[in-house]
Parts: sequence; structure tokens; C-alpha cells
Amino acid sequence: MRSIDDRLAEHEAEMIKQVVAWAGSATTLAALLEVPTQTVLSWLARGRISARAAVKVEELSDGAFKARDLRPNVAVWWHEQRAKENGDA
Repeated sequence: MRSIDDRLAEHEAEMIKQVVAWAGSATTLAALLEVPTQTVLSWLARGRISARAAVKVEELSDGAFKARDLRPNVAVWWHEQRAKENGDA
């Protein structure tokens, strides 16, 4: 039986692949996120997007991809906390 850590790692790796497919390519995603293409390629290689980029993907995709789905191991998302504090949630 696979551990929860293994399952989370698989989930994160699959999610970053889906984000790249949504963008069309790693180069296009890099341009959208204003990061070098090599950064996106390193996310693909390690199977995890940065938490900061996950928030930006959520914004760019109009919520089609949620930051918490891209990085389920992050306990508190500042953009969600800020929305709650501002009464937007």
C-alpha cells in the first residue's frame, strides 16, 4: 500500500502536468507566470509547482485550478485568508 506522502506526490505531479497542458506548453506557462521556462521544467521534473506560482495559476485560470489542489500540503493560503478578512469569501 502506498503512503499518503506518495499519493500526495503523485497528485502534485499530475496537477502540474495538467496545468502545463492547460497552458499549451511549458514555455507558454512560463510566460504566463513570468518565470523562466527552466523553472517550469524543474517543477515538472520534481513534480511540484511553487506555492506562489500555484496562487498565480489559480488567478490566471479563473479558479479552474485551485492552489490548494496544486499544493495540498500547504496548511494556510494567504490569498484565501485575505479574502476572508475582507469579506470576499
